Amino acid sequence: MKYPSAILFLVFGTLQLHGQTGEALQKGLLALGQNRPAEALEEFTVAEKGNPGDARVRNFRGVALAQLDVSSLSK
Repeated sequence: MKYPSAILFLVFGTLQLHGQTGEALQKGLLALGQNRPAEALEEFTVAEKGNPGDARVRNFRGVALAQLDVSSLSK
């Protein structure tokens, strides 16, 4: 599933995380939007370590994991 650019811009606009955590989340969202779920998962994992209580990070990490699982089933 590929996220439309408009949704990614909405998410970017509401980010309140700063530093390495915010940067990792933004990189993960960009990778997810470009259909690179493995890279997105790496970035979301970094973001989760920096802010484990953020539901957005956990949610997008789950999306990346689901995309990886679906892509492995189609091979």
